[in-house]
This record gives sequence, structure tokens and C-alpha cells, in this order.
Amino acid sequence: MTLNMEMLASYDQSVEFFKDFHGLGETSTAMGPNVVSGFFASAFSLPFDYVKTQIQKMQPDASGKYPYTNFWIMP
Repeated sequence: MTLNMEMLASYDQSVEFFKDFHGLGETSTAMGPNVVSGFFASAFSLPFDYVKTQIQKMQPDASGKYPYTNFWIMP
């Protein structure tokens, strides 16, 4: 959800920026916003992916308790 939201938002803003401020042609207006939105989408979604991976990989300790109790308490 974060990936899609950020990609759509940053793509629209990038298209406006490349058209209005730079006045670039069709190719630059197509490729530039894709690069910018891909960067921001990955930067904003990686923290969530990291937490998800840590939760999926966790193993119970000797007493049977899991090290993470919820999404917010991570080491």
C-alpha cells in the first residue's frame, strides 16, 4: 500500500515539475518522473518491508516467547 501510494503521488508531482519548470520533451517527461517516483517509492516502502521480514523470520527463544510483541517494538 505504501509503495503504490508513494509511487502515484511522486509520479504526478514529478510530471508537473518536469513539464512546468524544465519544459523538456516527451521522452524526458516520460523517463524522468519514472526514475524519481521509483526512487521515492522504494525509499518510503523499505522500512515497512524490513519490519515485515524481521517479524516473519523471528524464532521463539528458550522460554517459548517471541522477541517482538508487535509492530512498534523492534530492536
